[in-house]
Amino acid sequence: NLYFKRGNASEYLNNHKDALKDFNEAIKIDPKNSELLNARAYLKSNLGDYQGAIKDLRKDMSLFGIDPWYWYQRGIYHEKLGDSKSAKKDFYRAIFVANAFIFFTGEEYSDFLYQFRADIKYELKDFEGAIEDIKKAIYFNPQDTSNYFVISNYQYELGDYREAIQNINKVINLLPNKSFGFFIRGNSFYKLKDFFAAKEDFDKAIEINGKDAKYFRSRAYANYALKELKNSCADYEKSIKMSYRPAEFAITKISQQPFIWCENIFK
Repeated sequence: NLYFKRGNASEYLNNHKDALKDFNEAIKIDPKNSELLNARAYLKSNLGDYQGAIKDLRKDMSLFGIDPWYWYQRGIYHEKLGDSKSAKKDFYRAIFVANAFIFFTGEEYSDFLYQFRADIKYELKDFEGAIEDIKKAIYFNPQDTSNYFVISNYQYELGDYREAIQNINKVINLLPNKSFGFFIRGNSFYKLKDFFAAKEDFDKAIEINGKDAKYFRSRAYANYALKELKNSCADYEKSIKMSYRPAEFAITKISQQPFIWCENIFK
């Protein structure tokens, strides 16, 4: 289907409106094509048309009821629409189908399915259940570093900062050039009030990737805790400049706690 190929090319180039036109034409030619309907649903979700995305998923009867991803995606779209009740129903259906997959496929797809089920449990705020599933995913595929990222995030959410540090250390050892590992570990150190270690990790994250505003914001808090006030204000101001349009900056930079006092430091 040439429309579908051209639509994929447009989407790759972030020409979403052109991609949608081509997907529409492709679906007119082949209205029951599962790949086309899923592609258009995903594109509509990127455009903020979650209701339209749900309608496309409903049209794809080949997936209805037998693919946990179908229910998970629909749950995400319902969540985006503010319909938490429908979202929860979809997430629980996704877990039910994923459980069936795990039972019937044995170990063949276990790491993926446990990862997937953990994502759903996380959406349902079942952090402990999510951690148990990620531990199972790690058991089946200990080489997948993404699982260590995920479990450290879940442990952070639960307030288990020491365990989060232990798991993110494994990622940093394997992927020392990834800034996000240092950022996660720095936040965990900060929560444990080890502000010097937190600042060192934020320094490293910024050294690797100096274009992420949240790294500067976190270092601003660490510097504040270490009473390095000028450095704290400089980092905070930089994070605001990176996060907001210039017209908003003058208003925003003096309205954030605990950094209102930064205005006086640079006078």
